[in-house]
Amino acid sequence: MIIHTKIKYSILLVIPLILLILLPAVSLADTYRIPGKSDMDKEAIEAYKQAIRIDPDDAVAHYDLGDAYVNSGMDKEAIEAYKQAIRIDPDFAEAHCNLGLAYKRSGMDKEAIESYKRAIRIDPDFAEAYYNLGLAYKRSGMDKEAIESYKRAIRIDPDFAEAYYNLGLAYKRSGMDKEVIESYRQAIRIDPDFAEAHCNLGLAYKRSGMDKEAIEAYKRAIRIDPDFAEAYYNLGLAYKRSGMDKEAIESYRQAVRIDPDFAEAHYNLGLVYKRSGMDKEVIESYRQAVRIDPDFAEAHFNLGYIYGSIGMDKEAIESYKQAIRIDPDNAEAHFNLGYAYGESGMHKEAIEAFRRAIRIDPDNAEVHFNLGYAFKRSGIDEEAIEAFRQSIRINPDYAEAHYNLGYAYGSIGMYKEEIEAYKQVIRIDPDYAEAHYNLGNAYGESGMHKEAIGAFQQSIRINPDDAEAHYNLGNAYGESGMHEEAIEAFQQAIKINSDDVDAHYNLGYTYILLNDRDSALEQYKILKSLDVELANKLFSSIYK
Repeated sequence: MIIHTKIKYSILLVIPLILLILLPAVSLADTYRIPGKSDMDKEAIEAYKQAIRIDPDDAVAHYDLGDAYVNSGMDKEAIEAYKQAIRIDPDFAEAHCNLGLAYKRSGMDKEAIESYKRAIRIDPDFAEAYYNLGLAYKRSGMDKEAIESYKRAIRIDPDFAEAYYNLGLAYKRSGMDKEVIESYRQAIRIDPDFAEAHCNLGLAYKRSGMDKEAIEAYKRAIRIDPDFAEAYYNLGLAYKRSGMDKEAIESYRQAVRIDPDFAEAHYNLGLVYKRSGMDKEVIESYRQAVRIDPDFAEAHFNLGYIYGSIGMDKEAIESYKQAIRIDPDNAEAHFNLGYAYGESGMHKEAIEAFRRAIRIDPDNAEVHFNLGYAFKRSGIDEEAIEAFRQSIRINPDYAEAHYNLGYAYGSIGMYKEEIEAYKQVIRIDPDYAEAHYNLGNAYGESGMHKEAIGAFQQSIRINPDDAEAHYNLGNAYGESGMHEEAIEAFQQAIKINSDDVDAHYNLGYTYILLNDRDSALEQYKILKSLDVELANKLFSSIYK
């Protein structure tokens, strides 16, 4: 039987960066504006409100109140505060820009884009507004517009590292790998300690087939940030692609040490363990991946495969079922589930699994073949024949399908069709010893002993140590009246397998036909120690 597996599954992590622009404020609450300090933010909000009560038309106070609301996660209130600042001062570019940010945080990308555009109309040299406009375009899938916005930000501020970085991300989505690399390099030139830029530069190198450069970029990211799990992960992928499995394992281990819930790192660690033949570690890695992400279909699938490869068919069945639960249209999972059922002797269930695989992928010759094999093992020869025929229809040169079709024909006495099937096997693979052997048997069943002799001779040419082929060759010679040749064939069978009682008996009987009683008695003596009943039968024939 043939089993196929799908090995995927390398995930590249791109690290996005969003710069939140909160512009300087000038008001009585300045001393309270420390982002992340919730108690001080509350006090700042009250101070700005007090300032506004004193001067309701203080646009800066409304603006700073909006910033304080943002710091406190109160986006709805922030939007209203920025709107008040703009009502008082319609040309307050920073307020328009931060209103856009508040809209963005609320998922209102269309409104955010309009706010950034208004900020830019007021101040055409507002680099941060162009930058945030680029981010908004990116979220809206408008990559061309995002690229143009980042470029404008960089023209205004050539040392805007984050703009170069996000320009690289936008180029990546547009498939412009050369420009991606240059953008990340510029970001790193401006900020050599920009770990995410080093990491994504590594990804860009990888896409360009520059694995050596990718490895160095990931290493620089890790030197800057030793706890950068994604950089270790991508370093592991690069090592794996370069065939450096030992280094890949160590990189993935570092990734999961930093982030124990990094499902993809556990999964890819399992893939490398598998390449190193470490089955116990493979299983544990895949188990960790599905523990973290119970809907990780590929991890369930590959866990099933490794279970099956070490004979844990019950566990393999459960893993494939989980893969199918997540992805019901995964033909390979249904196929491998059928195989696992077959290995467990659950042929009825195997048949159903193969049928589901065929519904998803009707032109898969291997699935039809394995369905036929399951039918054959269940004794349902007619359906087995039809399944093998379908497999051959899809792949006319599928030798194993022709072979098993011949076997199924022989099981129901269709020797003519059996002979034709084995001939097709030999056409495809002239050195298929078993096909020659079974062809000889089919010829024998059809009374075509001369042809049987030729088939057995071919089988022996390919596999000279096949005692059964020598034995059946002897029988074919005997049926053709070629007793001397039969004796030589039976002797060869016994030379290979001295305990072959049938060969001893038929050799002795052939000696009787040639009136060589002494040689027949020698076989009788040997048979007495192997099979008394058969020995007595030969003895009776000798003295008949």
